[in-house]
Amino acid sequence: MAREGRSQGLLGLDPREPDFPGLNISHSGPWVACAFTPRGQLGCDVERVIPRAIDTLAEVACSLSERARLADRQAGDPMALFYRYWTVKEALAKACRQGLALDLRTLEVSLDSGALFYPSSIVPGSHLAAISVLLEPFLAGAMCLFHDDSCGVDWRWWRREASPAWREVRPILANPLSGRPGAPDLTAQA
Repeated sequence: MAREGRSQGLLGLDPREPDFPGLNISHSGPWVACAFTPRGQLGCDVERVIPRAIDTLAEVACSLSERARLADRQAGDPMALFYRYWTVKEALAKACRQGLALDLRTLEVSLDSGALFYPSSIVPGSHLAAISVLLEPFLAGAMCLFHDDSCGVDWRWWRREASPAWREVRPILANPLSGRPGAPDLTAQA
């Protein structure tokens, strides 16, 4: 493992190689998420949805329109919505190798339209694929991948059962920033 500036640890391989693999790990309580890609930059995040003072967190992590959506009681459970915003933003911050040094308020997540807007200076010339899901009522997860046009995106989530075997919970094969399997692919929005 190696560190690059203020970013997370990276595999100690030469990133100039054309097929440089990406790996990212996240955990929250007993839950662990691991993401891998044969090439590209990716990030993942998993968070237990637990009661917190989200108003304070939203001030430093959410855009104005996201905070308005959190305050709108018609929009559903604000706690679950906040964690979906947070996990997408943290996954993107990891994917662009800036971590939480990135001003999360500059990122705009629209779960309704399946769009993620971010400054084009983050990773210029790359396409973005992103996914956000509530894996359980109490668990939010997200993955973001910067890739070139030749990289197909195939999202898969697994869950460890009580038995030693792993079973696939559900394959998610498109952009479910909205959480809907079969939604159109999300590509970079600048």
